[in-house]
Amino acid sequence: MTLRDQLGNVSLTDAAHTAMSVADAVQTCPRKGARLIGIMAAALITIEASNLNLQDVLAMTRNVINHADGRRPEFAAVDAYVRNEVL
Repeated sequence: MTLRDQLGNVSLTDAAHTAMSVADAVQTCPRKGARLIGIMAAALITIEASNLNLQDVLAMTRNVINHADGRRPEFAAVDAYVRNEVL
């Protein structure tokens, strides 16, 4: 199965746990601006290394974390943690 195929079949629970781990890891940096740039730099470098299209990956990610009524329940804690603790 290709990486692109895996993105289309990702486990919501696994993705949410991974997102929370990343958000938690940046807490070691005291500056919020550096946290955001650090997260985005790692994401961009990872997407570039995957040879996938950035806009395609962002669209897939939006589809994973959201449904018609807003955030999926699996990502509610990540959303609250990022809003209240990371930024």
